[in-house]
Amino acid sequence: KDYQILTEHGLLDLAISRCQITNDFLERVASALEDVSAIQADASLERDKRAIFYRIANPFVRDLYKPEDFMSTEKTEKIGRKWFELFDVQICRILAQPLYSAALRSEDFAAAFRFIGLGAKCSREDLERMRDSGLDLGGPV
Repeated sequence: KDYQILTEHGLLDLAISRCQITNDFLERVASALEDVSAIQADASLERDKRAIFYRIANPFVRDLYKPEDFMSTEKTEKIGRKWFELFDVQICRILAQPLYSAALRSEDFAAAFRFIGLGAKCSREDLERMRDSGLDLGGPV
């Protein structure tokens, strides 16, 4: 089932249909989504954050560290974005899909194309519609 995104104006789908969401909003969300990573997450307790990090870390990280070792800042001082790439990509895809649909509904094809680059699934018909609107599908995403 597709996720629905809640905005300050209610569900994204309804906000789009009421013209409460602008193309600028979709572009800002796409830009923010490009930079989101689990490494930026925080928790009220460091041990909770590290426990979550361990659960969402790439398999190579979990192969290197035992859960109790991961709790030690001395043993895991070099935590980085690459440790969470699989999780970050999956979350990006989940969020990009409803945003892509919203961009298509609002005929913001540039934003829709960016959401494809962020992992949203599209159909051939959608790409043809974007191309027919004048969007350069060979350009950067």
